[in-house]
Amino acid sequence: MEAFNWVSFFIGLFSGCIVTFLAGIISWFHMEVEKQKKEFNDSMKNDNIDYTNIGKIPK
Repeated sequence: MEAFNWVSFFIGLFSGCIVTFLAGIISWFHMEVEKQKKEFNDSMKNDNIDYTNIGKIPK
């Protein structure tokens, strides 16, 4: 019974580490995506191309 307690302890510890690791990866990835979006938006502001007519059918 003593061994079983250790096994469940290590399983719990290991699964906790995996969950924490995944949460860290997801938050890092989300941060990177937000940074890329901001850079993209800044670059869109800086170039002087008029994007308002894209997608409109010329009359």
